[in-house]
Amino acid sequence: MPGLSVTTELKPGVLGTRGSATIVVNKGDGTQDRYSSVYRLELIEFDMEDENGDSIFEPGEHVFVRRITVKNTGAFTSHAKPTP
Repeated sequence: MPGLSVTTELKPGVLGTRGSATIVVNKGDGTQDRYSSVYRLELIEFDMEDENGDSIFEPGEHVFVRRITVKNTGAFTSHAKPTP
């Protein structure tokens, strides 16, 4: 089904307050390193799978994001993947 057409005039919203983000690296010894802008990670690729495997994302159904590929395009080195 194509759904209903939009009947309400859409207008720009009000700008929100400026936000921030922190990257927390949990290390094997239990300590943490926190960074505000160390990496520039770019999402390259990912797969999405629906809960019942029929490839239809139904309302209320869980969607799983798997096989995420990220590229570090920043100037700083990202930490290596810990060994299990």
